[in-house]
Amino acid sequence: MNKTSGQKYAYMALGLILIAWLIMDFNVRMSRLRQIQYEREIVQENVVHLLETQAALKAQIAYAKSAQNVEKYSYEDAHKVKPGDIPIILVADRSITSLPTPRPVVSVVEQENGNAWLSLFIDP
Repeated sequence: MNKTSGQKYAYMALGLILIAWLIMDFNVRMSRLRQIQYEREIVQENVVHLLETQAALKAQIAYAKSAQNVEKYSYEDAHKVKPGDIPIILVADRSITSLPTPRPVVSVVEQENGNAWLSLFIDP
């Protein structure tokens, strides 16, 4: 073999090693790209969910500040009346009494000691 053909094979081997290294680097980069794209999709879904939650909370805040909600709260929960309104207080009729719910009576059957031990080992 002459010196030029040895150099030729050395350059070819070096070129093949360089190509193999470039292919492996490309595969690593593509894998990382897929992972980043997957994480991006997850983050986008979270952003959409958070925006929907924000919109719902803004709607609740707007309703809580509305005059309709204040009036509803004052009538139903705070038991307030407007000036000029006649308050009506409902009182239960005293002639109607509720019947108590009967409780079941628990009866304990006492067994003799020998029968109790026997029932443990033999299914009656």
